[in-house]
Amino acid sequence: MVNTAGRCDPPLSFGIEIEAVVQPRKYRSHDVQHYEALARRLAGCYDIRADWNRGNRRKGTNYNVWYITRDGSLKAEDHEVALEAVSRKFEVSSCWEVEIDAFWTAMEDLFWLSSDLTDSNLSCGSHIHVAPSTRSFTLGELKQIALATIIHEDHILTILPEFRRNNKYCIPNSSVKDTQLWNDFGWLKNEEGLIECRRRIRSFRSTAELVKYMQGEERKVLWNFNNTLHNGSGTVEFRGGRFLSDAESTKSWATFAFLFIDRALRSNYLYVDYGLAWVPHWRDETEFRAERDDLWDDLISMANNQHMSCNLPATVHRMSEEESDEEDSSEEAEGSGEYEDSDEDSDEEYDDFEDSEDEEEEDQYYVY
Repeated sequence: MVNTAGRCDPPLSFGIEIEAVVQPRKYRSHDVQHYEALARRLAGCYDIRADWNRGNRRKGTNYNVWYITRDGSLKAEDHEVALEAVSRKFEVSSCWEVEIDAFWTAMEDLFWLSSDLTDSNLSCGSHIHVAPSTRSFTLGELKQIALATIIHEDHILTILPEFRRNNKYCIPNSSVKDTQLWNDFGWLKNEEGLIECRRRIRSFRSTAELVKYMQGEERKVLWNFNNTLHNGSGTVEFRGGRFLSDAESTKSWATFAFLFIDRALRSNYLYVDYGLAWVPHWRDETEFRAERDDLWDDLISMANNQHMSCNLPATVHRMSEEESDEEDSSEEAEGSGEYEDSDEDSDEEYDDFEDSEDEEEEDQYYVY
């Protein structure tokens, strides 16, 4: 039983990487000019400090500001702009939702936004980085989080929208072959394997051992612990979030990620048996759904206790988008309209700017 009352100890902070492919309302010659326009819009109209990739560097160096940059893994069609918006560091206990609202208002000022399941949108995702506000995770805390992600891996997969469940950029940790986690639990999930996972995780004496166990050399996993290694950002990264096109979904996926970690830190999984309902090789579906719903109820309770009740939908089915929403489906995305060339951009030269790459680049969050 997890105590869902009060705030997390330690207090948590987080940052969001928002991948987007959008159609600009005003066409510009280079993608970097759109990055500049968004950064200037955030700063000039919404008092949000922001910087952009001018072509000389992809990674931001100041995590107190938003950073608008590229991501070569995104699939943009003609007259579309692929971008990645990396938020500043937020305290979970702050009124961060106001800034998320302002960011999406700025996006709507400059771009046509669509929630349709197009190839361009499906190439996008969202990544949420979570860490203690004033220090690094201890090894004991990382063990708690790691075991919770294993126990609830299948529950979380059913919380994700279907189009994110088999995505190559958020592979379930237990599905990474040739890791000890795969050998212990991934290839044949059963209660004995889960007990072995707990025994092995409890035995680790270093973060490096834990990271190797959880993902081997693979970074594109559902829960990425690689940033907790020496010289990393210190964050645990949740990579399962859907592509984002509005403030509501951004708040929901950010809240889910940091509350799951909050709940893991409150749990006692390392020392108390967690009885999953097993029949040989397969879960009992009724028991499985009950476990998943209990997890969701805990997250809802924690959101309510931390004054975030509006951030999560009331049901798992709404989060996973299995529940129809007639109001949402009746709304049509605004059309693309005519493109207008603009001469109002900065005089900065962009000809040497390279805006396409073959693979997803490394994460933005390095130093908190």
